[in-house]
Amino acid sequence: MVEIVEDFSKFNLTSFLNLFCFSIRLGNFLRVYPSARAAFLVYILVLHLWVAFVLLYYEPEVHGPDFHHGGGGGGGENSANNPSNPLDLVPKGA
Repeated sequence: MVEIVEDFSKFNLTSFLNLFCFSIRLGNFLRVYPSARAAFLVYILVLHLWVAFVLLYYEPEVHGPDFHHGGGGGGGENSANNPSNPLDLVPKGA
């Protein structure tokens, strides 16, 4: 059990160091190339605007207990109100 914990902590330390080195390299790259810095900032701005749009305008599809899906299949209690079935528009007595 102790060996597993030691291996896992070494893995975490290695992952942390790799992530740290990558962030230092990315920071140096963005410092040297101003156009890359501008492109990165535009990307982050567009990403934040898109996430804000999705959060503000997303509405989950909620149905009541009497909902009947109109696609294919047999009748059901709402089949008379279903305009996707042309036979439902014909009067019953005709």
